[in-house]
Amino acid sequence: MVRSKLALFVTTGLAISLNLSFGSQAFCQPGFRPDNQAILLYNEGVKLITAHDLDNAASKFREAIAISPKFADAHSNLGTALVQSGKYDEAMAELEKATQLKPSSAPAWGTLATCYQSLGRTEEAVQAFKTFLQLSPNAPEAPQVRSGIAMLENELKRTAGSKPVSVNANDYFDDATQNGIARWPQSRMPITISIKPDPAVPGFRQEYVDVLKQAFSDWEKVSQGVLKFEYTNDAAAKVSCTWTDDVKQMISSAEGGHAIVVPDSKGILKVNIILLSVPPLGTQKLSNNYARRIDLHEIGHALGILGHSKYPNDIMFSTVLPADTPAELSNRDKNTLTKIYTTSAELVNSHPLNMSKMIMSGDPNSNVNQLLKLNSEAADAMKAGQVALAIQKLEAAQKLDPTSEIVSQNLGSAYANSGMMAGAVRNWPAAESYFLRAIPLLNKNPDKTNLIAVLKSYSFILKVTGRQTDSQKIETRLKSLTGTSK
Repeated sequence: MVRSKLALFVTTGLAISLNLSFGSQAFCQPGFRPDNQAILLYNEGVKLITAHDLDNAASKFREAIAISPKFADAHSNLGTALVQSGKYDEAMAELEKATQLKPSSAPAWGTLATCYQSLGRTEEAVQAFKTFLQLSPNAPEAPQVRSGIAMLENELKRTAGSKPVSVNANDYFDDATQNGIARWPQSRMPITISIKPDPAVPGFRQEYVDVLKQAFSDWEKVSQGVLKFEYTNDAAAKVSCTWTDDVKQMISSAEGGHAIVVPDSKGILKVNIILLSVPPLGTQKLSNNYARRIDLHEIGHALGILGHSKYPNDIMFSTVLPADTPAELSNRDKNTLTKIYTTSAELVNSHPLNMSKMIMSGDPNSNVNQLLKLNSEAADAMKAGQVALAIQKLEAAQKLDPTSEIVSQNLGSAYANSGMMAGAVRNWPAAESYFLRAIPLLNKNPDKTNLIAVLKSYSFILKVTGRQTDSQKIETRLKSLTGTSK
């Protein structure tokens, strides 16, 4: 039988803080009119926040509030300036005040949701985002907000019912491995990395490559020699990194990148990292700080930190913080990685990945998530010997994304196994039909092991059905693949 090496997916992404509150002219809540001087100060603050002069903007809003304490829009935009400065606790107080004074302010609810999300208060963030949508269902950001809500709710479902995780000041190993443990085996070192820059992708900048390589270097350094990386242009690289401007390729349109981690019985086998080259929201700047945080986070997933930290100071926190500040690995990030790679093989084996939980990350309505779900269901069907069902699932997945390398390989393997079974009962026409569908798919895989097995079986069928010339063509191809005359 042909083995489907890439049968299972683990997918994880990094949610974006949806910073939705921005300066505008002063709109007053019903029954309240701020002092004219407060309005002038407010409008000065609006200009400053637009210019990203956050400290001076905050000062203007504070002055406006001192004159008119019930000026809701001033509280709201002060909250925005504080959020963008990384002062989330202070911002939360201002934004909660703004929503109390003016419950109809969609921007205030949106930025309050961002603040909650940045503080790890996911349930409150979801409710605030939903209020934003109720007040402003047609806002430009609405599609990303809906996708972000779906991703956050799915993350809550994914961790619901799991064993409670105790707080550990040194690491977040329990959070990271809540749904199982996977790591790179030493037999696969060095981990080969292919980085594929594409100047044709809108928004891509060559400096992103240097940012990404530095992120890999930082993780390699904190591993203290356990992990070794090697860059290559080989299509068979264990980690493939690409950029896209198409949010539809994301597992959620509210994220800036994701890692698809493919395990097998030995550990992590392959990882595809896809990074967004443009901001998920037009209101965000895709700075090098932002790109570095995304890179460090997705590489962390690629190395086996499959869960998220609950603390904003860790790179593996589940949200990209809205403040444009430098991103660095924390001691807890370092200690968690070390613990994953030093824990005993017995513990790893006793904590297999819970695939039904792992595929729940992201927006369940996205094409990518549906594809991953179909592929995982196909893997379960193959394990149960239900090859026809597996083919049905994989064909549906391929329709969603005809370019998916892993789906193509798994579908090729399923076709090949169906051909083998048909050949075993001498149903030569059915076997040939399956092999002809399998061959072009398996040919795309740099590892030709499965292709060679299918070609040998197909050559045998051609011989027993009297087509010696066609069989000889297959034998010639086999010779070129194996380097033998057999």
